[in-house]
Amino acid sequence: MTKIYTLDQIKKVIQTLDLSGTIEEGFMAYSRGEVVVPPVGELVFDTPPGDTHIKYGYLKNTSFYVIKIASGFYENPELGLPSSSRRQISGPAPISPPWDRTPPKNRNWIQTF
Repeated sequence: MTKIYTLDQIKKVIQTLDLSGTIEEGFMAYSRGEVVVPPVGELVFDTPPGDTHIKYGYLKNTSFYVIKIASGFYENPELGLPSSSRRQISGPAPISPPWDRTPPKNRNWIQTF
């Protein structure tokens, strides 16, 4: 089952969290080679001027991966639109080869907007 969280829901929860220790642990895991982070994907647009970056990765021996998509279109404010947008998607990592996999019911996709 897909869970979609609104910005207001995320802001409410974030206020109660201290993520500094988790962020530090992530950097240490990255330094130890325990994180898989492929090169950043990039799309550059001429008309209208803008770009989109795709970043993704996972911690080895965990059950989820994360994808972040961030876009910026620099003329959008002239149209009354935000200049940037972001999406983060977290999904269950494969637990066996795809041809031999039945997704467990407790593995959810999490998507933020």
